[in-house]
Amino acid sequence: MNHVVEALVLLQCLVCQVETAPLAVWHFDEPSGLTVVDSSGGGLDGEIKGATRIAGKFHQALRFAGAHDSLQLPGPGTLAEGTIECWARLLKRPSGQVGVISFGAGIGGKNDAAILGLAPDDSQAATRWGFGVCHGLWQSALSDSEMPLGEWIHLAGSWGAAGLRFYVHGKLAASDETVKAALPDHRSILIAAGSWNTCMNVEVDEVRLYDRQLADAELASRTTDHAYVQTPPQASSGGSVGPRPVVHAADFYDPNSPSSGLQEAIDSLGRRGGIVEISPGTYYIERSLRLKSHTTLRGAGASTILKKRPEFVSPLTKPGRTGERSVEVRDASGFKPGTEIAVMDNQMRGWYMTHALIEKIDGNTITLDQALHKDMHLEHNALAITYFPAIWISQQSHCTVEGIRLDGDMPNQPSGAVTCFTLSAIHLHNCNHCQILDSRISGWPGDGIGVQGGRFNLVSGCTVTGARGHGFHPGTSIRDSVWTNLVGSDNGWDGLYFCAQCQGVLVSNSVFTDNGWSGIGGLGDGQDKYNTVLGNICRRNGRAGITMATSSHNTVIGNTCLDNSSSRAGHYPGILIADTSDNLISNNRCHNTDDVSSQKCGIAEQGSSDRNLISANFCSGHTQGGIVIVGPRTQSVGNAE
Repeated sequence: MNHVVEALVLLQCLVCQVETAPLAVWHFDEPSGLTVVDSSGGGLDGEIKGATRIAGKFHQALRFAGAHDSLQLPGPGTLAEGTIECWARLLKRPSGQVGVISFGAGIGGKNDAAILGLAPDDSQAATRWGFGVCHGLWQSALSDSEMPLGEWIHLAGSWGAAGLRFYVHGKLAASDETVKAALPDHRSILIAAGSWNTCMNVEVDEVRLYDRQLADAELASRTTDHAYVQTPPQASSGGSVGPRPVVHAADFYDPNSPSSGLQEAIDSLGRRGGIVEISPGTYYIERSLRLKSHTTLRGAGASTILKKRPEFVSPLTKPGRTGERSVEVRDASGFKPGTEIAVMDNQMRGWYMTHALIEKIDGNTITLDQALHKDMHLEHNALAITYFPAIWISQQSHCTVEGIRLDGDMPNQPSGAVTCFTLSAIHLHNCNHCQILDSRISGWPGDGIGVQGGRFNLVSGCTVTGARGHGFHPGTSIRDSVWTNLVGSDNGWDGLYFCAQCQGVLVSNSVFTDNGWSGIGGLGDGQDKYNTVLGNICRRNGRAGITMATSSHNTVIGNTCLDNSSSRAGHYPGILIADTSDNLISNNRCHNTDDVSSQKCGIAEQGSSDRNLISANFCSGHTQGGIVIVGPRTQSVGNAE
């Protein structure tokens, strides 16, 4: 009887396999070239970095034998349940946090989300084979199995209702049924590498990703029946080839939807992305619009308005604990399921707050779709509030937002709560090759446009006015990006604020006026280096026109700083150089034009500043001099005062 039951289970698994196609399949059987094609047609195509094609377990495989050999593929995003499987032949024993397959932020991105390989947990180093996921903390199914050298082995990891499970050659090698975590949001799938820039010497064949947990019997059949590798067959061209689909938001419009149907329009696109066109009109939003890779959100300009609903806020009546998925508030009457809230306190803001959709409300208890990331303390005024980014793009690539007006409806956001980073009207996090074009933001209760991390991003032709925080906010290790042709005015903090390890960022040809703090602030704070501020106008800002501080190796050239220090006349210069060295400040014009001088001086070094080159600047109309230097090795050359 037991054999009959096992046969029925296996039959059910095989039927399920036929009915449920893989989410992605990589055979590596392309005739040649550096492109690896997703044969499922889903468009998750990748590029080989240094690996070579060899005879594999079935047809062809990839050999990763060099110190930096890898394959990087686009990530499919969050998956509540799933399975990743492959055939692997180990060439050399690895060490450290590295996977045959890893999910993360990309090579060197330092943000692994899951690993099939040497998977860490939070009690020991990554020395054991297994499968693990990371939602801030690692949770792993770790085995005592050793991978043999030079032998093809089938590996698989799965997650979902059955917990975390790790398989070696079709047999369950480790499991943790208490961990039912989803695969976190991630930007990339990495073969033979990890986000921490670690690599593995291994040969890999037949990688398959599912959005369901494969049963034990189904995975066991992989080692005896190899017919599955024929379906689907090797694709000759990628799923991203050809024109992308275009959908019209009007076809999805629903006034009862928290996104007015806009998220539904975005979700209608396949994994290869496409274009969502939004016709003129006002669309009320009560949640973030989430974009996937290769997606364009295109409005008709100022006549396409995404407007935030009025704010509702309520204090927590019970402390929120990390990992909990519900909060108790004093009054839940203004919240409703499907909408988005932020849970924060006076200390846990920015990156530390929790963004979540409301799943249900029972009295004054709100159930969230995300667990709290940090403890929320009543003594720190913990609260829930209807704040969120209007457009949120996380760990995606090749996204575009253009021709959209975002209205924060500031008169109806009365609490005065201010937080930056993750509550920008447009918030990008660890994205590459994305563009924000020709869009307007007014009265948003956080920053205007924030791009945190990532490379090769462009913000151009945008205007931010009346944001409660910064107008524009490049930060958190952003690299090699351009911010140009911008207008930032009447924002509560800086017009544009550099933050934390910005490198290779160009800010040019923009106007920053009447902002509460500096026109351009934070340049240098938190190891900002090799950035260029070129050809901007900074006028009538509360503090300096441009503030440089604490870091080094930045360039400020060809800017005009007029009538700044408006919040405290005679206190701030046009360009402030505080505790920073090895910078070039050249060809700038700093001037007071009003009858009452506001800028203290044109350019001023302070504190430990030294070894700066200050040349060919024109500084006039100041009561306390044109240029003030304190560094013994600073050179002030060819300036007009």
